[in-house]
Amino acid sequence: MSHVLIVDDDQGIRETIRLVLEDTDHHVMEVSDGEQALHLLRESPVPLVVLLDLLMPKVSGIEFLNTVNADPRLKALHSIVLMTANSANLLQEVGPLLQEMHVEVIAKPFDIDSLLETVERASQRHV
Repeated sequence: MSHVLIVDDDQGIRETIRLVLEDTDHHVMEVSDGEQALHLLRESPVPLVVLLDLLMPKVSGIEFLNTVNADPRLKALHSIVLMTANSANLLQEVGPLLQEMHVEVIAKPFDIDSLLETVERASQRHV
């Protein structure tokens, strides 16, 4: 069982993902912005798989990634999966950062099976 943090400003998306992950025995937390997510990452004693939306209020997905990348402890402990409907432009903009951090990208709308497989791969980084 992995610990998953869903970071998305869309409550419906968070709820859908949470229900799917809980049905497959994952421990799930959810927040609506990157600022709250950074707080939880810093406080977490266990590795988290972070399902991160790109466009959010307060701290965007890109700002979140840059903050985690600058903190060796956070970068080593947690795995990040970026969820976005704008993956083509994203890869051009931050492709090297995503590669350096081993961030997988899931295109919205996403297939539930692909989401579960991606979460499983991300959780294996810390086994």
